[in-house]
Amino acid sequence: MKLTILQYITPSRLGGAELFCMRLTRALRDGGHRVILLTKRDALLRKELEALDVELHAWRTFGKGDLFTMARLGCLVQREGVDVIVTHLTTASFVGSIVGKVMGVPVVARVPATDSKSFYQFADVLVAVSRDVKEHLIQEGVSEDRVHVLYNGINLNGYAGKLSSAEAKQRLGLSPAARTVGVVASLSRRKGHRFLLAALTRVVSQIGEVHLLFVGEGGQEQNLRHMAGDLGISHLVHFLGFRHDIPDLLAAMDVFCLPSLKEGLSNAVMEAMAMERPVVATNVAGMREIIIHGETGLLVPPADAPALAEALITLFQHPEKAEIFARRGRAFLGENFDQQRCLRRWEQFLTEVVAAWARKGKFPLRGVWLNPLCGKEAERLRRVSMNG
Repeated sequence: MKLTILQYITPSRLGGAELFCMRLTRALRDGGHRVILLTKRDALLRKELEALDVELHAWRTFGKGDLFTMARLGCLVQREGVDVIVTHLTTASFVGSIVGKVMGVPVVARVPATDSKSFYQFADVLVAVSRDVKEHLIQEGVSEDRVHVLYNGINLNGYAGKLSSAEAKQRLGLSPAARTVGVVASLSRRKGHRFLLAALTRVVSQIGEVHLLFVGEGGQEQNLRHMAGDLGISHLVHFLGFRHDIPDLLAAMDVFCLPSLKEGLSNAVMEAMAMERPVVATNVAGMREIIIHGETGLLVPPADAPALAEALITLFQHPEKAEIFARRGRAFLGENFDQQRCLRRWEQFLTEVVAAWARKGKFPLRGVWLNPLCGKEAERLRRVSMNG
C-alpha cells in the first residue's frame, strides 16, 4: 500500500525532532510513498527541507489556537488526498489532531520526551520514542492501547570517523593534547548545560584544564556565557553553534556528556556512542534504554553538578575504562538501534494505522468540508506559492 503522508512540524530551532523528521521523510519517500511536509514559514528547518527537494508547504502560523492554519491545513489534507498525518512537537500535534478529526484522517503524534499529554492526547495514535516516555503517558492517563514505542535508530555507517582526535581538535584551534568534554544539544534550560559548567570547575580543580565544547544554539547562550565568566572558565568554554559536521566535532571530544533534565531518547547520545565516545548522561527517561550504567557509559542524577564532575573525573583518570565503555556502546547500538530497521518499522506502522482506520469504516471526508475556502486556497497551497 502506497500512502500519501503529511508530516507536520512547527519547530523553533533545529534539534533531534527536526532531524528525525528529515530522516523519516527520506525513508518514506525511498519506500515509494508520497510525503508532503508542512512547517512554519520562518522556521530554520525550512531551509534544510528545501535542500531535500521535498514537497514542502510553509506559511506563517500563530500558535495552538490558530484557526487560519487549521483551515489551510484542512484544505491541504483534502486537496492532496492525505491518508495519514504525522505530527512532531506540541503545536503541530494539537493543531494537526483537530484537523484530522474534522477531515476524518488518522493522526499519529510522535512524542519525543516526557512532556505533558495535553497537546498530544487528541491524536488517534501516540508514538513514544522510548519505553519510559510510554510509561509517562500512561501515568498521565492516556490509554495503553493508544501508545506505541518506535525507536529513532542510528546509522552507524555515518559515524565511522574521518578525522583523528588530534586533527579534529586542531581544527577547533585546540592543542592535540587538550582534554575535552562535549555536548551536542540545543542551548535550552531543559538540557542542563548550567550543571555541566558548574561541574567543570570541580573537574579543573582536580585534574587541570579541560575544554568544554557546546554544539548547538538556543535562548540560553548568553546566560551560559555569563555563567562561564562568573566561574572564571570562559577561556575553556567554546560555543560552536549549530553545525552539520557532527561526526568531526564528536571526534574532538574525549568524553561526551548530556546533562539533560528531561529527555525521550537522545539522538545526540546515540551519535556519540556510534563514534565510540565514552558517555556521561543523566538518569532521566529514555537514557536507561541506551546506556547501561557501568557497561556502556555512566549515568548520574539530573541537576547534580558534583555527581557529573565525579563521573567525568573517573573517565579522565581511567582512560582504559572509558575505552571499554566506548567500544561496548557502539556494539550495543548495532545490536538494538539499527536505523534502517527502525525506519522500516515506522513505514510498516503507518501502513497498519491506515489499514486499521479503513477497517473501522473511517474514511477521509474528501469534498465535504471547507470546499469554498479550499477552492480559493488551492493555488496558494502549491509549493511554488510558499511565500503566501
